Amino acid sequence: MPDIGKHITDACYGKDGNGYDQLADDWALYYKIARYFIHKVKHEDKYDFLQDLMLEMAKVKAKAEVSGRTLIRAVPKVSPAS
Repeated sequence: MPDIGKHITDACYGKDGNGYDQLADDWALYYKIARYFIHKVKHEDKYDFLQDLMLEMAKVKAKAEVSGRTLIRAVPKVSPAS
């Protein structure tokens, strides 16, 4: 049975020399988003998952550009002051 206790944290990603923190433009944004999901993945699958997720984000953007749609960035709603 697989050991479900061996998951990674964001601390593993910032400074372990993986190079992802040196990406530019859209790839830097894809990494910034994808790293919030890596804690749900087993340690041995972290790099595959990260690369797959970033690639899927790039594909979505490319398809949107081809079809003339504009992707928007989600912005958290701020409640009006009472």
